[in-house]
Amino acid sequence: MVEGSYRDLVENLPIGIFQTRPDGRLVWVNRALARVFGYSSPEEMISEIADVGRDAYADPEERASVLATAIREGQRW
Repeated sequence: MVEGSYRDLVENLPIGIFQTRPDGRLVWVNRALARVFGYSSPEEMISEIADVGRDAYADPEERASVLATAIREGQRW
């Protein structure tokens, strides 16, 4: 029950949230993020974005920096 409630909360937040693999492929996005990027659904965004750093970041180097920090510190955000 807790996991379902958490998932509902995150999927319905008014702010965009996403998860990616280290190679830049999207794993999961919520509806708010899909809307911000002009997609009709999270599934459409996931299928269209091949590399989140290249295709969605205003500054792809920012993605590279965040990823390097996460790898170095062994953390996930």
